[in-house]
Amino acid sequence: MLRVTTVPAAHPEICRDGNAFARCVGFIIEYKGRCLYHAGDTAITDEFLSILKRFMPIDVAFLPVNEQNYFRERRGIIGNMTIREAFGLAEEIGARIVVPTHWDMFASNQVYREEIELLYKLINPKFKLSIYPQTL
Repeated sequence: MLRVTTVPAAHPEICRDGNAFARCVGFIIEYKGRCLYHAGDTAITDEFLSILKRFMPIDVAFLPVNEQNYFRERRGIIGNMTIREAFGLAEEIGARIVVPTHWDMFASNQVYREEIELLYKLINPKFKLSIYPQTL
């Protein structure tokens, strides 16, 4: 059975409407005993992390790595996580595979593939990195 659950996203904080529904969301997709998490646009907050941990372990996590920083914000660009934050999140939620997202969408908000690969090599996390997955 396929089950899709929305989880709040923090962009940059979790915002809710008058009915307490999150305005920005990510998705947990559960199918055939596997759990995939697609973050969409999100940063990390304590509330976000505590909600996401309910779905551990995550087999595959699609995490945005177009970082939020002062210079991007000054140009009106709302980023998401840094590569290090995404890797830390992946380890906290027990992700087995991480697929970086949003890093190559727009030149003004890009992260270089080499940055992702270098940090992965230097940090040596427990999960597998899959930049251009063909299958998962």
